[in-house]
Amino acid sequence: MSNSMPMQAQNQLGQLYNHVKSKYNMRVPLSRPIKFEDKEYKELKLDLESLNGEDIIAASNESKLMGDTYPVSEMSKTYLAVLAAKAAKVPTELILQLSAKDFTLVTMVVQDFLFQ
Repeated sequence: MSNSMPMQAQNQLGQLYNHVKSKYNMRVPLSRPIKFEDKEYKELKLDLESLNGEDIIAASNESKLMGDTYPVSEMSKTYLAVLAAKAAKVPTELILQLSAKDFTLVTMVVQDFLFQ
């Protein structure tokens, strides 16, 4: 028996990812709203197009300060989370508190954007 994610869950995550990506406005609906600093978030708007080289370097530096030692930043969940926070204009701590499903989706969207 495999320890991987059940096929139905993979399909649902894939469909949601494709929906977010196809809309291309980078609005990521959260499967579970999150309350952070007295504000409730039901979605995150990732303005990835506004990021520049300084944001990339700052995200790399911040992820290293958090203990990230992954040799390729664009493959590191920590780096992708920091960059997502910059794109969403929210604290990194908010991204880190997302549910596992939402965290995975957000970091996948950022990674896909970087590799387009």
